[in-house]
Amino acid sequence: MSLARVVGQASKAVADVATSVSKAYPSNVTAGNLLVLGVVKWNDSGADAFVVGDISQSAGTATLGTFTLDVQLDYNYISAFHIIVGLFSVPVTGSGSCTIQVAGGVAGSYWILGTQEYSGADVSGTRVAGTSTGQAATGAPTTGTVASGGAGAFAGVVGTNTLGATTHTPGADYTQIIEEEDGATHMTGAYEDRLVSGDTTDAADWTAPTLNASACVVAFYKEAAAGGDPEGSLLGGKLLRGGLLRQGVLLG
Repeated sequence: MSLARVVGQASKAVADVATSVSKAYPSNVTAGNLLVLGVVKWNDSGADAFVVGDISQSAGTATLGTFTLDVQLDYNYISAFHIIVGLFSVPVTGSGSCTIQVAGGVAGSYWILGTQEYSGADVSGTRVAGTSTGQAATGAPTTGTVASGGAGAFAGVVGTNTLGATTHTPGADYTQIIEEEDGATHMTGAYEDRLVSGDTTDAADWTAPTLNASACVVAFYKEAAAGGDPEGSLLGGKLLRGGLLRQGVLLG
């Protein structure tokens, strides 16, 4: 089964002068799928890196596995001003409604939370093939490159220090999942992804104002491994069709 976006599950929440942000998935999430959450946080009070305990399911009937903090960057771009960006993920173990909360911010933080759900994704503890980060005081945001090693999805998140209307144009091969442009009121940033069918090396990048500080991250989420042979069994390293091999004797 190929990795694919679940239609209609891309959504966004912002929170201003707050210690947390929450967002309900637009529709029920489905058992066996993978939730990927892109988060941007800003404050002028000092370092405030994410920890995995910051994220939780705050409401809903779905059941989830164990959250992981897959990649993050805390960029101190001037004085005590910080842009913090990260990607979290979690497998869905039981279908239902789902609200995600990211907390733990210092007082006065500004947030963006973007949601996406993928079917056909690896949901094991080794689902991330690689990560990279990038930061800059000026210029178009970009991470370093990541080698996928196979099929799956690159997910990238960027936060920008802007004070007015800001458009974040995704990289040429990427699709925008969510974006916040209103820098006069909220934190600005975006979440993008790129689905690939084979081994690919890429960075997450955006076209954005060149005179603004930015921080960005990318992670590659692997496609689920192919299923077993429907016509046989694997026992002791021997594949059988129509029977079971035990101690060299074919049974059944």
